[in-house]
Amino acid sequence: MNLPKILSETPHYVGLCDQLNGRVIIRDLGNPDWNDKTSILWEYRHDTQGHENYGWIAGLKFRRSDYYGEDVALISGQPRKAYIISMKTKKILLTANEAGCNPHTSELLPDGTLIVGSSNDGRVSIYPPGKSEAAYTLQLAGDDRGVPDVHGILWDPKYNLLWVEGGQKLRSFRVEGSETSPSLTPVGEYTAPKGGMHDMAPFYGDPDSLLISAIGGIVRFHKKTETFSYDYPCKDAAATDLGCCTGFGLFADGVLPIIAAGKSGGVYQYWNADTIFICVTDEKETKVLTHKVADDAYYKLRIFDTRYQ
Repeated sequence: MNLPKILSETPHYVGLCDQLNGRVIIRDLGNPDWNDKTSILWEYRHDTQGHENYGWIAGLKFRRSDYYGEDVALISGQPRKAYIISMKTKKILLTANEAGCNPHTSELLPDGTLIVGSSNDGRVSIYPPGKSEAAYTLQLAGDDRGVPDVHGILWDPKYNLLWVEGGQKLRSFRVEGSETSPSLTPVGEYTAPKGGMHDMAPFYGDPDSLLISAIGGIVRFHKKTETFSYDYPCKDAAATDLGCCTGFGLFADGVLPIIAAGKSGGVYQYWNADTIFICVTDEKETKVLTHKVADDAYYKLRIFDTRYQ
């Protein structure tokens, strides 16, 4: 790969769910050869022995946790579980049980509360700090197609809101009650322009915005005006050409890596891909670069950044 200056001079670390091998890995977009195993900067392998689908890690997030006193990785997936993993020791710090059907996303609040969303039944489950059993669950109503679905959850410290997306709906909630008796109070509900919401990521550099992948590409949600737009870096490539993506992230400098299973999928499962597309503007020209990796099957991509926003 002929790297543009923006990638060759500054590290751009991303976390990836490799479902074929039951692992989470971190790589640098600026490393030209991802087929070299030494390009893996961090790796966590989930115990798949005797547990079908344990390797299908569907949700991934990184957080600096004051409660646990270290950086942690949040993973979730079948069968009905979510986990908090120490990035230092790679040990499981917490297992969240009965986290809905096909847990797809989780978020760790600053006080240590874990919140998990599941895609097949539209459940949001809240686990008090250090607890493996949910103290509160919310069953979301179906979207405009009648399908309950949770694919993304993000904590928003500026607005003190929990953002939840899936299907055609983006919703916001207040997290209320106590640590041992929490609850969610609805605040807002918004319908995506074309529906089919799948993944959600911060817009680093603009805390008043969110990015969501949906039918027709990635869309931007403006929190102040409560509107959607296609206004973001590399929008022309990401909004249309790459289609709906299962995982993505936007760096503060405008670099936008994407897993576009609809364009390069069919590896292992139809929703997996072996190719990462990197949208980058170099000398005022938008380019789409690729990393293609043999023997990996990616589903989710996360910028390695432990900040909330």
